[in-house]
Amino acid sequence: MAQADYLVETLFETPLIFFAACLSAMALDLVDETLLALASLFVILRIAHAHQILGPNKILRRANIFFASLFTLGTFWTWLFILAFF
Repeated sequence: MAQADYLVETLFETPLIFFAACLSAMALDLVDETLLALASLFVILRIAHAHQILGPNKILRRANIFFASLFTLGTFWTWLFILAFF
């Protein structure tokens, strides 16, 4: 049960930043194929992270997935910044 509670807690951390990025991209009308690919990759990585928490819960694998999702989110924001200002 503690793993499910932890999963719910993590569902409200980085995804909120992701939602803000998606809303910003849509509001600025800057959505392109790169942002769609990054958004899709982020969602897939979050699903994999949830599967790791509720499944085998191997810490190293879970950390790698989490950091990959953070890198993807950072790349999303960077690409959005480039589209908006350059």
